[in-house]
Amino acid sequence: MCLPHFVIHSSVDGHLSCFHHWAVENNTAMNSGVEVSVLVSLLNFLRQVHEIQSCMGRLETADKQSVHIVENEIQASIDQIFSRLERLEILSSKEPPNKRQNARLRVDQLKYDVQHLQTALRNFQHRRHAREQQERQREELLSRTFTTNDSDTTIPMDESLQFNSSLQKVHNGMDDLILDGHNILDGLRTQRLTLKG
Repeated sequence: MCLPHFVIHSSVDGHLSCFHHWAVENNTAMNSGVEVSVLVSLLNFLRQVHEIQSCMGRLETADKQSVHIVENEIQASIDQIFSRLERLEILSSKEPPNKRQNARLRVDQLKYDVQHLQTALRNFQHRRHAREQQERQREELLSRTFTTNDSDTTIPMDESLQFNSSLQKVHNGMDDLILDGHNILDGLRTQRLTLKG
């Protein structure tokens, strides 16, 4: 019995997942119960990955009400695959030595594909949350009511400006005080000269 090759193309970002190595191409492989179990499990996972990729394509066109439902469906499918991967690893380790390494590579490829889907889902959720936050902020800004200032609104003077003005007044006062002292000294000199006269 010979099973066909499978190639899946992700609608998320063009990632190509090739599963053609998962097909059994000779009759002798079907004689082992372990190999049949691994093959059936891999094909089931392949079907689930394909369904997840189809759901990922629906996310971009889903409305606000249904996008959460689609996201939950995708996450549930990904969690289900992750929960069953451990058993698949055990099955692949029980394959004949000449098939074991190949089976492990297939399981690793499956892990990578599912992790890739998980990352794509999280990226979409992050973009959706950012977009929804921007929409909320926009609506809040548009709904805000602005009023004019009251007629008795006063603008308080800046503290540094007040301090600078005070220093300027003190400086002018000191200049006046020095000028007055200079005039008094001149007057005393004049009186001295007159008395000596």
